Amino acid sequence: MNAGRNGPGASRAAKLLPPFVVAAIALSACGQLTQSTQQPVGDNARQILTLFMPILWGAVAIFALVLGFLVYSMIRFRRRSDSDPIPNQVHGDIRLEVLWTLVPTVIVIALAVATFRTIAVQAQAAPPDALKVNVVGHQWWWEFEYPDLGITTANELRVPVGRTIDLKIEATDVIHSFWFPRIAGKIDAVPGRTNELRFTVPPDGVGRYQGQCAEFCGFAHAQMKMLLFAVTEQEFDDWTATMQTPPSEPEGEAARGAEVFNTIYPSESTGCFICHTIDGTSAQGKVGPNLTDVANRTMLGAALIENNTENLTKWIENADNIKPGVLMPSLGLAPDELAAVVAYLQSLR
Repeated sequence: MNAGRNGPGASRAAKLLPPFVVAAIALSACGQLTQSTQQPVGDNARQILTLFMPILWGAVAIFALVLGFLVYSMIRFRRRSDSDPIPNQVHGDIRLEVLWTLVPTVIVIALAVATFRTIAVQAQAAPPDALKVNVVGHQWWWEFEYPDLGITTANELRVPVGRTIDLKIEATDVIHSFWFPRIAGKIDAVPGRTNELRFTVPPDGVGRYQGQCAEFCGFAHAQMKMLLFAVTEQEFDDWTATMQTPPSEPEGEAARGAEVFNTIYPSESTGCFICHTIDGTSAQGKVGPNLTDVANRTMLGAALIENNTENLTKWIENADNIKPGVLMPSLGLAPDELAAVVAYLQSLR
């Protein structure tokens, strides 16, 4: 048994292991990462990376110098025999004491100046034409309100490129942390306190970016995700016009779904309209996400699953099966009622 384990096959595997490890490490640095701070797009994230990289390489250089000096000293000044005299001691050498006090002080001051300069830039007031967005963290989803536009949506933030975005961030229950790694630095959402964050996505940054809660906030924290869509000014204006247009009267099965949506179910003492808002209708609940544009969203469950008929049906039927810990109850709808509600929600564009 031992011979087989240590035979030619094992020897070949041992020879292949180092190049395989090197190749795996090299490949892990390739490709486009969805949440990499090393591939910034927003100006806020770029400023943070610009601050971080000199600090990183400076730390690497200091580590290399200290380690190199340590290794050199261990080899050059090692004791070769018991008769070797004790080396000269440096304790009390004023020049060295000044040197290794002064150098760290200069380094710390340089880091402090660079850090405070970045903080000062990011703390500058937003320009008058900035797009204002109120962000509210809930367990476990994100609410986005555009106060100047009269628009409220959830989990998918749309912003025009080339324009400063001025966020006011808070929470309703526990501490969350708002973070789009490629767009801006993370900032806490704290109950009873409003924090601010500003960023601009450049004109060449049109695209979809993934974000998430970065502060443990409860059972479904890891599934509290969100999406940011950086679009052109025209696309943003078109989306705004769509959101500001009241939904048309539902017809057919969608009309039946609207009735079910606005029904109270005694078994749960609640109904869809108790928790959710649909602008222009009698549904004005504030507990769950605003569903005015739910049919236009790409994802469901705080960017957890794709928004399609099958997933929407499963989500309404029993959201806890998809996202354990979610606070949305199962109303026990009959199959025809469930299909009608899905048809109604998919008509909300």
